[in-house]
Amino acid sequence: MLFLNTQLHLLFFKIINLFDDLVEICFGVSMFHVSLETLPYFTKESGRELLKEGKENITLRGLKILLEDVNKFKEFSATGKYLLLRFIGENLNQRQRSIHLMEYLPEVQETNFKRPVFILSLPRTGSTFFHCSLLKDKRWNSPTSWEFHQPLPHVYPLPSEYVKKVRSFNKSLRSMEIRLGESFTRSHHVEATSPEDIGEILIGEGIWCYMAEAFNLPNYMDYIKNLPKKDFAQSYNIIKKRIRLMCRYQNMENRRFLLMLHLGLNTNIEALLETFPDAQFIMLHRNLTEIIPSATSLYSYLQLDYKKQNLDNKQFICDGITERYVEELEKMKSWRNSEKFQDCNFKRIIDIKFTDLIKDPIQVFKSLYKDLEMEYTPECNESFLKHFEEQNKIKRVKHVYQKVNVDKKLLERSKDYHHQYVY
Repeated sequence: MLFLNTQLHLLFFKIINLFDDLVEICFGVSMFHVSLETLPYFTKESGRELLKEGKENITLRGLKILLEDVNKFKEFSATGKYLLLRFIGENLNQRQRSIHLMEYLPEVQETNFKRPVFILSLPRTGSTFFHCSLLKDKRWNSPTSWEFHQPLPHVYPLPSEYVKKVRSFNKSLRSMEIRLGESFTRSHHVEATSPEDIGEILIGEGIWCYMAEAFNLPNYMDYIKNLPKKDFAQSYNIIKKRIRLMCRYQNMENRRFLLMLHLGLNTNIEALLETFPDAQFIMLHRNLTEIIPSATSLYSYLQLDYKKQNLDNKQFICDGITERYVEELEKMKSWRNSEKFQDCNFKRIIDIKFTDLIKDPIQVFKSLYKDLEMEYTPECNESFLKHFEEQNKIKRVKHVYQKVNVDKKLLERSKDYHHQYVY
């Protein structure tokens, strides 16, 4: 039934897009225009409150530039614009609802946030596998994908009404996989209870890096690249408060946060360190020649919800992320050695090679726990062994990456990084 309903939706969307194309051919304009003025139709009362704050609000400033660029980008489909506004509206609703709850329940900000650990690496480095694996040790906690979309203090085991919400969210994820195809599912299968990159909720702060990287939106790209530290710090502080809210009743007095933020346009290291001064960072390192085709493929699959069918900009995506990933690795040299980063009485950065993680994850975890100053217990060892055994039983189909030409001259700039951290 889910498959049939999704296919009917796709057919309906195709008809709308064909009609919009016809209108554009005849009259030179799309019938669907996106702007801050159209957003109220996609938000609830809480989200509309934010829209009334005006252009000085950093969230609205970013979204205004994003939507203006989307209107100029002719390869955005009519239904893509609709889905874009709906997704932004949902994120604004969640953001404002969280802020209201924090005002109503100020005690949630007492939630322990001591010594959080961040998985801080480029995308497609095994970070999701690593994140999910570590969370088998219940001394860790991380908000899950569905929790990001339900901004409430959650208690486990979940009450029956929330079990239904998890099932409903899983259903929407399966529908997305049907829309985007089997290649996407093989590349990035997620469950409602999977941990999520905190960059996912930065969309509510007007920072949507995927859109900047996957489409030719030059003004929005420049806006994010030039966003000052103070604006990032403000956004990170709101994220920190929202995470405290979600996990208020999850025994954080005896647990540590294990969060994930991928290096890229949505990371400002100084602002991150200012917001989480006692954080430790786990960096996973993988060869860029493997990362870039994988990331390009994932982005091109995610595009399918938004682009016109005739758009093939895989090479544009590849060229853009190659340049940005090389730049991130070059910046990493600087901030790793900065006084602010080194000024602590614990090991700030823990480096892990992707090849070591795949070859002997248990040994990697044992060493990691030592660096994190946590006891590696028989219980967590048993949980990890069981998890890896289950993973090995799953029949996996080899990922098929999109064919792209990676700029070898650009990759030359990362030669020192590869020798130091990858090989």
